[in-house]
Amino acid sequence: MSNDHLQRTSDNSREKVLSEATIEDIKELSPSTKQLVLKVDNPTLSFKPGQWVDFFITGIDTVGGFSICSTPSQLTHHKILTLAVKFSDHPPAFWVHKDCTIGTKVKVRIGGDFLYDPSPLMDQRDLLLIAGGLGVNPLVSILGHVSEMYSIGDKWKKRLPFASLLYSAANRSELLFKNKIDEITKWHGPHINASYFVTKEFIAEEHKEDTVQCQRIDADAIDGVLSDFDVKTVQCFLCGPPPMIEDLENVLIMSGVEKMQIHYENWW
Repeated sequence: MSNDHLQRTSDNSREKVLSEATIEDIKELSPSTKQLVLKVDNPTLSFKPGQWVDFFITGIDTVGGFSICSTPSQLTHHKILTLAVKFSDHPPAFWVHKDCTIGTKVKVRIGGDFLYDPSPLMDQRDLLLIAGGLGVNPLVSILGHVSEMYSIGDKWKKRLPFASLLYSAANRSELLFKNKIDEITKWHGPHINASYFVTKEFIAEEHKEDTVQCQRIDADAIDGVLSDFDVKTVQCFLCGPPPMIEDLENVLIMSGVEKMQIHYENWW
């Protein structure tokens, strides 16, 4: 068996149980990325925002690893897990794009230590979420969970977090979940906000949006967000290409954020 994902994540926590799931819906999120909606048969399955699944496909030896972009409540109440998978020649991703059909059975196993696990009994620290490309997947799960916290605010007796998302992609068509994120910020602004960055597309002045900038996420963008937070307590979650994570982690540290406040996951 080819264990690329399993080897890379061998030191991560993961559940022991494999759960069967059925592909309930397939949607094109962008020219390169498909969304899978899975109906999970195991009523005891649960996860924390930010985690991923080991993805087992009958007839394919290679095990996939895909971050979950739905929220835990969607699994609890509707038995739904949502994944977003970018096209590649890696066998599980290739299968999702070329051979996967509605009704197909797969198996999943929850794993990962990159997660957000707030307690209703504690004041919540503010969140800075930084995403590069497909790295937005686990951060959308975290952002959605924070949104749900505000929607049921009377159950949270302590302070709820402010959350800011900085999200970079090659072009606007690859800004996955933008409509969903915009809806969250519309309902929960100014407590939740988002800024977008495109690095390989020029946007004419008449077509520019206030929240989309034609540049990389840089020190100025990060410092602009940190100015609204207490740098001694803000929790930073980063997910994207390794060089981006390394660069922005250094920017955060130079801005006064302690390394223990920075949580990251590289995607490959």
